Amino acid sequence: MYSADGGVDIEQAARDGALVSRSCAATSPPSARASAALAAAMPPAEARAFRPVAEKLAALLFEKELLLAEINPLFCTPDGAVAADAKIVVDTNALERQGELRESRRPPAADLSRHLAQGA
Repeated sequence: MYSADGGVDIEQAARDGALVSRSCAATSPPSARASAALAAAMPPAEARAFRPVAEKLAALLFEKELLLAEINPLFCTPDGAVAADAKIVVDTNALERQGELRESRRPPAADLSRHLAQGA
């Protein structure tokens, strides 16, 4: 999804037609054509900054078997893209195959509380 006005009140932007959205099949990594379709709705400088980030984010989603990979907001400038915030949601069923994610995982809140209580 893309909006030149950013993500504030995104529902209103969608109603006003200021939100551009493209989708792709969820069964395989999206091609460069998918990011190109969304980039076509952007000013050229923003599109040049956006495309490599979008393609890498989509590849990460599939490579790591994520449920969600999101950058919001992503600022696209003539000098490149800047991710101001990012979020991933890991499919716990994939952790057996995704050692790097498994090792970096924080313990569930209950385990964290117990760990903190033991250290106090």
